[in-house]
Amino acid sequence: MNKFDGVQAQILESAKKFQLVSAGAGSGKTTIMIEKISNLILSGVPIESLLVVTFTVLAASEMKERLINKFKEKLLTCEAKDKERILNYIEQVKTASIDTIDGFSSKTIKKYFYELNISPNIEIVSDNTRDFYLSKAMKKTIRDFEKQIDKSNLLLDLFAGNSRNFKPIEEMILSCYYNVISLKNYEDFLVHVQNQYEDSILSEKVINEHICINAERLKTRIMYNISIFSAEVKNKLNNLIEGLNQLNINISFVSNLNMLYKMGNPKFTPKQYNENIGLKDLVFEINNFFEIKEKLEALGLGFNKD
Repeated sequence: MNKFDGVQAQILESAKKFQLVSAGAGSGKTTIMIEKISNLILSGVPIESLLVVTFTVLAASEMKERLINKFKEKLLTCEAKDKERILNYIEQVKTASIDTIDGFSSKTIKKYFYELNISPNIEIVSDNTRDFYLSKAMKKTIRDFEKQIDKSNLLLDLFAGNSRNFKPIEEMILSCYYNVISLKNYEDFLVHVQNQYEDSILSEKVINEHICINAERLKTRIMYNISIFSAEVKNKLNNLIEGLNQLNINISFVSNLNMLYKMGNPKFTPKQYNENIGLKDLVFEINNFFEIKEKLEALGLGFNKD
């Protein structure tokens, strides 16, 4: 017969409704649980009112077996008048709600499927089966997405780096999926994230248009005046025009940011200012354009400096 003392005895003797038992492997947690359950049943608590859940099928099977053995031990020492009652407990344990978390959830859903407005013909798939279908769905989604060239390039710009393939994106999305579905109110979370995303995309679109529109205006202004400047000044301005030409509203926001970051603001000497009438006014407009870059950097937008 097991002898319990210390914390184990406190657990068994406690009448508290809620108890949390945390201990290392091999410390006797299952033994205490079996003792606690058998004591409750022997004290008159109906077996059908108890729910015992484990993580694995093996653990649930072992729990039932040990509980049955506990009552068999009791048969050897009980009075004759109690034997029939204990034999009934043994039979009841065989069909008692001692199951895995998944098994209990599946049975509950099948019983009350009408409350959830779903089909009763559900099954819990293995992790391998789940991962197979998730991967299959992901590949189909990516294939469909690749047909949308602009969006596809934007996604690659944002998350694929120099690899230019969707493998790291697939892994990232699946990782996000597993993290999200573990949240208590994941549907509310997804709605919130989508709203934030739409606000962000709208902001990026506005900024992107602002950059490209101002780049086009500056380019037009430079080209209108460039013919009157000296060769050295023209050379510097032509380099700037090449950079401005790369800013395009039809490419991704991130690509435009990277191009803007790499562009240099041309510097001119006092002599060049004196010899080129109108250069100061043009440089004033050039400086105004490059203030966009400074403001975006101040907002902490991630430029790629490589």
